[in-house]
Amino acid sequence: MSAVVEVHPDPLSLAATYFRNPAELRLLGVNLTGLRSLPLKDARVQSLQAGISMEKPLPVAIDNTELALGAGASGHFSVTQEGGSPFDDVFDDPVRVQPGEACVSLGWSATVSAGAGFPAGALKFGLDAKSEARCMTHRVLKADTPFGEALACAVKSYAIPGDVGDLHQMETGAVATIEGSGSLEFSANAKMAASTSLLATSAIGDVLMSAVPGGLDVAAGGKVSVTASFKVSCEYQVRVVKSGPNTVSLGFYRRKGRGVSSGVKVSSGVSPALGGMDLLEPILRVVTGRPDVREADLRRAGMSEAQLDALKAAVRKSVQRKLEASLEFLAARDHASSQAIVFDVRLDQIDGAGVDAIADALAGNLTPLTAGARPPKGISRRRTIDIDIDETVTSLRVNLFGVLNYSSVSRLLLKSYTAVDENGDLIIVDKASADHTRLTIHNLVPQPDRLRVLRMESFLISAAYAAMPGAPAVAVEHSYFHRSLKTSRSALKDHLDVAEALGLLDDKAALLEGYREGAQSLAVEFALAAEDVPSLFAEGSVVGYDRVARQALAALLEGDESGRHRLLPARDDALWAAMRERGSAGAIFSLDAFRGLSVAQKEAIYADYRRCVWWADSMASLAEVIGRMRALKGPADPKFAALRRQLGLRMKAVARDTGDHFGDPWGLVAMDMASGRRGRVRVRITGESVNYERARAAPGLESAARVRRPRAAAKRRAKAARGR
Repeated sequence: MSAVVEVHPDPLSLAATYFRNPAELRLLGVNLTGLRSLPLKDARVQSLQAGISMEKPLPVAIDNTELALGAGASGHFSVTQEGGSPFDDVFDDPVRVQPGEACVSLGWSATVSAGAGFPAGALKFGLDAKSEARCMTHRVLKADTPFGEALACAVKSYAIPGDVGDLHQMETGAVATIEGSGSLEFSANAKMAASTSLLATSAIGDVLMSAVPGGLDVAAGGKVSVTASFKVSCEYQVRVVKSGPNTVSLGFYRRKGRGVSSGVKVSSGVSPALGGMDLLEPILRVVTGRPDVREADLRRAGMSEAQLDALKAAVRKSVQRKLEASLEFLAARDHASSQAIVFDVRLDQIDGAGVDAIADALAGNLTPLTAGARPPKGISRRRTIDIDIDETVTSLRVNLFGVLNYSSVSRLLLKSYTAVDENGDLIIVDKASADHTRLTIHNLVPQPDRLRVLRMESFLISAAYAAMPGAPAVAVEHSYFHRSLKTSRSALKDHLDVAEALGLLDDKAALLEGYREGAQSLAVEFALAAEDVPSLFAEGSVVGYDRVARQALAALLEGDESGRHRLLPARDDALWAAMRERGSAGAIFSLDAFRGLSVAQKEAIYADYRRCVWWADSMASLAEVIGRMRALKGPADPKFAALRRQLGLRMKAVARDTGDHFGDPWGLVAMDMASGRRGRVRVRITGESVNYERARAAPGLESAARVRRPRAAAKRRAKAARGR
């Protein structure tokens, strides 16, 4: 059963512009004979859906884009009664049909292609080539309009607006929508939290051996205002509403519940003529706390142009990466919402700039409409995307490795390398420490494993420095980041083990259920306020720190069947004491407890042993001197200078003995336990299937969690609940 409609559009209508040849359409499953004179309100259904087929292929062209409507292409015709909406609820601002009205919708789902005779290039509406597009036109009519007349009106009103001329030709009251996957470019203002991580490095030992620590020319952080050009890839809807002869709204809506990937170009928000791509000065002001600091100050201090260029490039790259990660995280966190950009257009008031800007927007480039203080004449912004990136989303962290050695950001910058880590954090490290840890940097990218070792070493040394009486009051921070494009279920479990060991995860099985391999990342941050830093060194004894190290190891291995052999020394005090007594690998593995283990299993156990011993010995060594210093009346005590020099020597020994395997999350978990859980901790696991975040602000305060479970698992749980 079908109803046949032959399309012979008015030569002056948009239908004639796009449909190159007349075509015969068939409404499948509709008995038009019985419906032709029936008022829409009497259809007695909330929404009537009908398929459409075509007798012959129908090419639809807009500039350089073709929508290939082949014979039998998927067509759509529907009637929506009062109270309903012709749009899916996956887009914001749905048009609701009012009492006394009904809405007829006509359109097709088609493949986007660069057709013959049409040059390749950016496809209309920003849609991806060879993707599926759904192009619909909706008309709200009186509810007593006969069905046949409504169908004819839908055909006559059909529009795929490609430029301002098409907007003029659209019939008043028509709503055109184009849905698909592609890329949109737009400009947005972003306020980004920026913070400093003040770190000492091995060279601080030399400083302590010769001088009393001075003040610090560093600030804790602040906000940086950035103007960014985003290119966002996602599923979206372009919506054009012709509400009056010269009044149009143009909206771009992201589909709810779908992922986002983005690329970003940034500036500091000043005009291009004033050096809009220079973000260095805003960052310097946040880091130093000096609103008057200028790039020229670094030149006067002796920084070369090559150093300045490298620093600027690193700052720009860091901001770009943070903005990209923030936009993707916000989209994942606000999974059920639909970000939108909407403009109101007065067709009788726009000038040439407005005509060009609308043409660009309909091609997927919204930058001319979103950049600057205001859009071109005749166009106003109804809804835009302003991004306020606070610490709950992410922050641009400036890691100053060695600033405690130099007591000044400017002095550190003169003798440092600059890089951007995997997480987008800015790395400024004094050259001596980079050379000492064999940290290599290529195209601003530091070697990840060596950087993790440097972080662990610097955190321990910085904590000892901050715990020393007379030192500047500084907080200490440690972080870990790892990203993989192919994260297995086992690797995701390792990520979740870290959150569990930090006391920030209750139901690991729920997150693992239904997991599919894909890109995932783990970011962990640990920070101690200045007044809590001495708690790290309260334990004092090697035996006590051994216990903490093994507790951290056991917490990370809990429930890991493949790591059961590693739990033996973590849980057995007598076995650990025997291992301590023997020391060497050969002597340790002569113990009966390790008989029958493979070479690989023994290597894993010995690696655990080495890191626990290094950490416990280092902490106890530093704690012993710090305890003696804190027992004195202060820096004026005659014994203080000698102890300060001794602490410097022990810091150098810690750096000398740091191994390659001390950069994994175990060290962060151990530090958290050693502090008595006094630290501020945040865990964030993000990716294609699992998004989980939880933070602990301070002891005694409840932690907050946000979690996205795999969709398949969520559906299974919902089904099971209905069954109950």
